[in-house]
Amino acid sequence: MCTGSRVSWLVAVVGGVVALGGAVPALAGQTASPAPMVSEARSDDGLALTVFTVPYLGLETPASVLVGVEVRGLVETVSGAPSGPRQLDVSYAAVSGFSQIAEQTVTMGLSEQTARRAAREGARVFGRLSLAPGTYTLRLMVRDSGDRRAVSTTHTLTVPNLRESAITMSGLVVTASDVGGATQGDVDEGDRTLLILGRPPTGRRQFSRREQLEVNAEIYTVPPTVPDDDIDQQLRVTTSLVASDGGVVFELADLGGSETLPNGVYGYWHYALVQVASVAPGPYTLTVSVSDGVSSAAQSMPITIVD
Repeated sequence: MCTGSRVSWLVAVVGGVVALGGAVPALAGQTASPAPMVSEARSDDGLALTVFTVPYLGLETPASVLVGVEVRGLVETVSGAPSGPRQLDVSYAAVSGFSQIAEQTVTMGLSEQTARRAAREGARVFGRLSLAPGTYTLRLMVRDSGDRRAVSTTHTLTVPNLRESAITMSGLVVTASDVGGATQGDVDEGDRTLLILGRPPTGRRQFSRREQLEVNAEIYTVPPTVPDDDIDQQLRVTTSLVASDGGVVFELADLGGSETLPNGVYGYWHYALVQVASVAPGPYTLTVSVSDGVSSAAQSMPITIVD
């Protein structure tokens, strides 16, 4: 499914290759960016974090990067009396060379109810950083003011040039039906929950066959020079799941056209459910590719399916 001038829904097949003319041909398009990186860390006292980053095209900046931090190992109650209301502080800074380029701190209040949920299902904090194309080191620190436990890590972030070609694509964002937990972030609602499942984005890359899996991406195209002159630009978007032996076990394709997205950029918002119930356990590559017949772009991420 996509937002945009959707023309038709083509096909979804599980367990076999779809005969729709094969894979998207190698056309002029976006330079492939590295696979989405996920970094993890755990402190000696059991506080753990996962960080994932997703570059998007910014309306007034080269790129707007979604930063997601998932925290596990929180406890429901803490001994002693904190100096103030209990909260989870998530701080991160983007560094290039010896220069700090951007920084942000997001705070989640840990009320009794929120702490109970976070202890059971984890906590998740979102933020956005405006960054130019390039490679950065993200330095992160998570601290629970209640028991004063902390965990830190570094995360390598590569921001592609999303204006370099006629068609480019954001990073992929995934969620699943079992993703939950307390969520906080000074971001748009579209960053907090994905459209179909209504669950937040996750850095988890292992999914059960009992879950539903959703993938989202933004596709960017060149705006028409004349208003309403984009009716003939048709995009073919394909979502596929490929096994380690190269076999396509799931493929879904649809057609549509670009429009001004809710965030103000021009393009196409792709969202799809990936059927994994009948997929054999093992490692796979999840890919979203797009072509207009002249230019193309694609993004991929490794995932693992388990029983």
